[in-house]
Amino acid sequence: MKRLSDSVAVFFIRMLRHALPVFLCFLALLPAQALFPSKALAVDVVLVSSNMRYIDFTQHIKRVRQDIYDFAIQNTGDETMYLTLELSHPDIFHIATYPKLDIPFNLRLIGSDDTEIAPEDAMSNEIDWEVPPGATRRYILHGDIPGKTKFWLWNPDYKSEIEKNRFYFHQFVLVALIFVAMLALVVAHLRNRRRLIIPSLFALSFVVIMLVRWQIFMNYLDMNDLRLAMVLMSVALIIAHFSLMDMSAVSKRYWRRVILNVDTILLVVILGWVTQFFYPDFLGAMTVDWLEMFLVIPSILLCLAVVISLKLPEN
Repeated sequence: MKRLSDSVAVFFIRMLRHALPVFLCFLALLPAQALFPSKALAVDVVLVSSNMRYIDFTQHIKRVRQDIYDFAIQNTGDETMYLTLELSHPDIFHIATYPKLDIPFNLRLIGSDDTEIAPEDAMSNEIDWEVPPGATRRYILHGDIPGKTKFWLWNPDYKSEIEKNRFYFHQFVLVALIFVAMLALVVAHLRNRRRLIIPSLFALSFVVIMLVRWQIFMNYLDMNDLRLAMVLMSVALIIAHFSLMDMSAVSKRYWRRVILNVDTILLVVILGWVTQFFYPDFLGAMTVDWLEMFLVIPSILLCLAVVISLKLPEN
């Protein structure tokens, strides 16, 4: 019995002696797998062509490790495909209240054809490149990219068209709102309706906020101007609430409803911006545009309320 146990022990020792080199080789390969995981991970090849507008690229790009992403693209068309990869970026309202969010992305794109592309501005959240017809390319994206970032792949022609339409829409909305708000303010002054001055100024404060925000996009103004406009709008909001105390019963009931509706819309907008902070682009690629349009509604509501309130009795 003792001989049998001794032979079994010898057998296991011999097996371990042969298995030990294999085990050590396996351990030696582990750092390489951790260092170059992109070769072991399969990535989806995204098919693009000239009729593409934009796609949610987040599900097609794989995070290899912190600040390194891996993806592959195949141009199925007969022409060179120009592409723009856009990263979700904190809106300027977030940057104005928390400046640390405005950090440089330092993007750099390395292709399997040994090309290396970087935007001209380190703060840019976009990177442009081209893919030859029929070619398949694999890319590694480096940069200081926040963990919850969403990625959007755009056709640059469609993106420029969207931006041009957005510019004209902004100008139309601003001109219309300024005209209506100024008309309400002038009418209130000419008819000596002092109770309408505050709501009119409140409506104009929304116009100023949107005007400053859109001018920042065109590099005409900076964040300090937006911060000042936000302070002025907050002061106008407080004055508008206190001004209800000096109104007649009829006017007070009317303006209480108006201010309540404005407060509700503002609360929805604030919740939307908070959600955008934690879940970027939760409404899609046009999330910021949607939230921006919600901010237009209080101004329209106040301007219309001022005009309609002219029919209310003064006392």
